[in-house]
Amino acid sequence: MHSSSPLKNKHEMVLANKLLSWSLPASIRDAVIGDLEETYYLKQQQGLAPIAIQYWYWQQTFNLAYRFMPTTQRGLIMFILSLIVFMSMMVFGMVMGADVTAFIDVPSAMLVFPPAIFFAIAATSWQEFTFAFGCVVSDERSFSERELVQSKRVFSVLGNSALWCGGITTLIGWVAMASNISAQEFSSVIGPAFAVSILTFYYGAIVKLICYVAAQRIESKLLD
Repeated sequence: MHSSSPLKNKHEMVLANKLLSWSLPASIRDAVIGDLEETYYLKQQQGLAPIAIQYWYWQQTFNLAYRFMPTTQRGLIMFILSLIVFMSMMVFGMVMGADVTAFIDVPSAMLVFPPAIFFAIAATSWQEFTFAFGCVVSDERSFSERELVQSKRVFSVLGNSALWCGGITTLIGWVAMASNISAQEFSSVIGPAFAVSILTFYYGAIVKLICYVAAQRIESKLLD
């Protein structure tokens, strides 16, 4: 097996190689990619159509990723599946309880997501913020304890900030609502106004839950 090869137009397969690097075990990663690149080069030398060679390369990439990802990326797969199940159940609850559009409000989302992200970056750093997401999606065991602790802190700050932003803006909405509703309007206005005002807390709670799961995933790496 070969660890490297003179792959022509190697930039064409950058994404495929990244997928292979992410999904293959470290013990065979370089050798497998090297063999695939050498075969790719030989097919080019034989004059095969570029699109046919690329199709073959991607086919091999997906086959290998499908074979090894359940082992090398098991934690990430379970994390994604848990999010899918959570989102599915949440949407199901929305559909059963009311119109889905009642749970969507862009101004409310803007009062939670951007401030929470800003606070998380301000409390840590942009580098730590972006690194934390890479730490969650990677099952590599090469992270240092300091990196894992920093990444866990990012999600702790992000989740708590979102929850606090949601709670505070909900309270502001209640104060504004109570200050501007007359007795005659109370029964007709309080329901819709209350529903919109509590959406910020709802969004914050969702972010908090996702960040909690991400932090626990990092915690499991600390315990390994």
